[in-house]
Amino acid sequence: DFCPFCRNMFYNPEGHKRCLESNRYGAKKALQNNGPYIYQCHAGLIDVAVPIIFEGNHIGTASCGQLIMNEPDNDLIELVRKRLSGFDEEFKKKQMEALQAAKIIPYERGEAISVLLQSIANEVIHLIIKNIREQKINKKNTYLIEEIKKRALLESEIKSVELRMKEAELKILEAQINPHFLY
Repeated sequence: DFCPFCRNMFYNPEGHKRCLESNRYGAKKALQNNGPYIYQCHAGLIDVAVPIIFEGNHIGTASCGQLIMNEPDNDLIELVRKRLSGFDEEFKKKQMEALQAAKIIPYERGEAISVLLQSIANEVIHLIIKNIREQKINKKNTYLIEEIKKRALLESEIKSVELRMKEAELKILEAQINPHFLY
């Protein structure tokens, strides 16, 4: 769930564009680091990106954020105000008010959250992929079992036909052996 600051930004067309660019940047840096990357988004808040790696392949990035590390001070307020350039005054005012509602989390806790997020995201992906593989194996096993049953049925039918043929041959031989008397 987005904080009010980010929700406003995300639903603003220009803000949305900037958010996506910022997220792409964070994802790229996290992949380069091969681990969590804590960075300042385009608007001045803190975001976290963690790469999701499976068997050495990058399959996505999990991100969270909308954090600030300290109570908003003059430096942060000025930074955010500067980064809101290009937006209309009403939007800027709304964002400056929403900044006060952003979650304050100390940097160390943000680091711990990023490591936890990476562990959870990678474990979830491992479980999903393992489940997909097991479903494929189960599907193949079901197919093989059906094929084995078909083969057993065919082998049974072949044996039955062979047995009937032998019985017929035996009757023919018996008929040849039995003497025929005419009266």
